[in-house]
Amino acid sequence: MRISALLHILYPSGLNWFYEAIAHELQEDLTTLGIRSRLITPQELLGSTRLEIGSQQGILIVSAAECLFSLAGPANSSAGFDAWTNRLRDKLKEFHRRMLLNLDGIHTSWFQNQMSQIGDAMTHVLDLGMVPQTTLPKLGGLTYVWIPESFTLRHRQNLTPYDADRPIPWTMVGHATQERAEVVDALSRMLGAAGTLFLPPLRPFGSDGARNLSEQSLDRVLARTQYYVWASHHLSPYHECLRALHAVRNGAVPVKIDPLFYFLFQEIPWVHASVDAFLAAIETQGRRVLYNRAKDFLMARDTFGSHVAGALGLRTTHNAARADSADNVPPPHGARGNRAAGECAAARVALLTEN
Repeated sequence: MRISALLHILYPSGLNWFYEAIAHELQEDLTTLGIRSRLITPQELLGSTRLEIGSQQGILIVSAAECLFSLAGPANSSAGFDAWTNRLRDKLKEFHRRMLLNLDGIHTSWFQNQMSQIGDAMTHVLDLGMVPQTTLPKLGGLTYVWIPESFTLRHRQNLTPYDADRPIPWTMVGHATQERAEVVDALSRMLGAAGTLFLPPLRPFGSDGARNLSEQSLDRVLARTQYYVWASHHLSPYHECLRALHAVRNGAVPVKIDPLFYFLFQEIPWVHASVDAFLAAIETQGRRVLYNRAKDFLMARDTFGSHVAGALGLRTTHNAARADSADNVPPPHGARGNRAAGECAAARVALLTEN
């Protein structure tokens, strides 16, 4: 018997919690739009049959590299890893459309390695981000489609309100790098040493255990934080996924410090060239204004599920994004990322139906 789901969402389990969260949030958002989808892990996918899947259906892959690691394990031998890669590649090719949901910088070795490992099994790259990473229609030979990073309907309706009285002046989370250590030093000197810091060495962010910072733990910290600050892990132009959403939905101000490429993100209100530039923004605008600008920027966008559905040419049963509040009016200041959302929608490709 064939599965009735229209779209399969393949996601890695047991590694980084944010990939699992993205998959579950997308399915939830698509459901609010009346779109059928099915969550499936790599282990479940390899255990299924062609009859169960349906060869003409599409599959969205949340981090193909992490899916491989969840099968083979990071410590697996090269031969063992290649064997798992071949099995996953062959299984994916049973689907009519195989779309990588990308959350990485396209100029990084992480993305390039992912493409070299399993890129030949994909047909499209759906690039989730605040702004597009390229203006080219193809990326590594695959059709490139930008998915504007945005809230789910549930998150739009449940934002933690702004609170002027927050005990944690700043929070910084990420893997340890020299550049991030320098930002922490500046924050400690200029905003005070009472911030919250979680900078472990490079490793997965699991969902449990004393060594990890779960999504629930991060939310609890950010709900008491004034500014959620980060700096890029890579020396290439990229706006990291999820961080601004996590900040604003918990009532904190997102702050990206990017001395090398800030000029590429000038229309995003929370990107600053330095800690000094960030502090100058606090001095001239104040925290409430900075928060409201970030919130307005994000709330001017449609929901996560609506953006994905639009890019895939999926028919929805109702408009979920504007059903939450009549007050969600786009801000008067234009932004390249939000303007591009309309351009992307106008030029979208019906990925599941094209021949």
